[in-house]
This record gives sequence, structure tokens and C-alpha cells, in this order.
Amino acid sequence: MQNLFEALKPEARKIIDDYSISYPVSAKSLVSELKSTSRLGDIKYEYILEMAGMPEFRPIMNLDFYNYGDSLMIHNLYKLFNR
Repeated sequence: MQNLFEALKPEARKIIDDYSISYPVSAKSLVSELKSTSRLGDIKYEYILEMAGMPEFRPIMNLDFYNYGDSLMIHNLYKLFNR
């Protein structure tokens, strides 16, 4: 089964690559989490919030700028992946 990092859409992967320039430790942890997981439901809460907090991800996930409550809805996360 494909891990979540492999399933990322190209634009989402590019955002993480760009993020790693400014936040290398956070990006490395996020990539590690995505590589170790194959189901969206298994992503740890802290990484869901981290992805939702990246300004570049918010339009892809269709989230309002300050609306973190919606960031936990699984259908918003699905928009980042080729599944």
C-alpha cells in the first residue's frame, strides 16, 4: 500500500519542500509521519494542525484563514492527496 507521502499531490509536495527551507525540523517530522502512515485517519493531530496552519495548504484544503475547527474534517485532508 502506498504511504501518504507518496500519495501527495505534486503541488502539496512542493509546498512541503518550500516549507522545509524555513522550518527544516518541522518539515522533516511531517515527512516522516506521512511516510510512516498509509491511512489519513492515522495521522497524528499535531501534524493535521501543522498542515492546516501552512498558509499555502489552506486554499487547497478550502479552509478559511482563521478556521482551525474545520481543519480536522477528513474531506479537507483528502484534497492534498491523489486518492
